[in-house]
Amino acid sequence: KREGTVDIKASFKNLRQEDIGAVKVGDKEVLSDGTVLTEVVRVGVPEPNYFLVKNFRSWPDKDPYLHMMTGDGRFTLPVVLRLRGYVINKNFVYRAGTIGEDSYFIFNPGSYRVWVETDV
Repeated sequence: KREGTVDIKASFKNLRQEDIGAVKVGDKEVLSDGTVLTEVVRVGVPEPNYFLVKNFRSWPDKDPYLHMMTGDGRFTLPVVLRLRGYVINKNFVYRAGTIGEDSYFIFNPGSYRVWVETDV
């Protein structure tokens, strides 16, 4: 087990328009002993949320297809996060789980709280 940090691409999910400006490079989630657990190192351009809807106007003998829609008033914000964790058996363990594609966790620097999806 070896302690270290890794920078990962991730997305802050379901942000309201007015909350996007609260996210800044340098925002940190800090443990009670002062150790920085998570830090925002880059903030991208917000994108409207999308969701998939079944479209039933396809051919009568075919299954409905999924159509991508936007417009729920929420946004996804791409970020790069620096995570502190451990390398165990070639896996990066952050908090209590292995970080991989589509991992989820909460980032809480104190001034806001957001749902994170990894893009690694």
